[in-house]
Amino acid sequence: MTIDAVIPYWAGYVANPDDVKNRGLIETAGKKVIDRTVEVLRKIEKIEKVIIYSNDRDIFLHLLEIENVEIRARPTSLDNPESRIEDVVTSFLATTEASTIVMCHPKCPLILPSSIEKCIDEVASGHFDTATCVKRVRDLAWYKSVPLNYSLGSKIPKANEIEQIIIEAGGVYVFQKDKYLKHGSRLHGEIYFHGLSNIEAIEVSSSEDIELLELIINSGLVATGVSDE
Repeated sequence: MTIDAVIPYWAGYVANPDDVKNRGLIETAGKKVIDRTVEVLRKIEKIEKVIIYSNDRDIFLHLLEIENVEIRARPTSLDNPESRIEDVVTSFLATTEASTIVMCHPKCPLILPSSIEKCIDEVASGHFDTATCVKRVRDLAWYKSVPLNYSLGSKIPKANEIEQIIIEAGGVYVFQKDKYLKHGSRLHGEIYFHGLSNIEAIEVSSSEDIELLELIINSGLVATGVSDE
């Protein structure tokens, strides 16, 4: 099994209108978010290549100084708000011979290598077809103005009775090339969900997130998976 890790990047991408822009190049405690993502992936020995799939000039210039990472240009047609992640994945798969792909979006700089490696191991075991990282939430939840895990008019469940909600987090997806080409989705079949800690799951989306990350990293109380020297 050969494994490539890919970090798709377009500076113009924002998930929500209020999100910070070009977050990969935002510094948190002296290191850019994308640097932390690259370093975490490079700590996983099973990964043969770490590839940045991007046309962004600032990323190119910045990563020229980073060792053991490949910068691979992608079609410029992908750099627009109408492109979907499936378009990006399909395009990337045409450029790699790897049998297994680790897709990692540069947005959670505190994710640990062990979390990503666990996803790789579960797919490699054959017990699961794909894997991703998640937050597990045991709170009363609503969706489209309707309770999601309890019923109005019934007794409110006790805390230990609330059905758990699983939310994708960390921007990590592990899948096999041949199965993706068959199903057209990075998650399919039997899916392994790896639960992240609340700290690992912190995303860089707002200025408040950046301040929180700075405090956590500078405190020295949390292992980030990368060196801050």
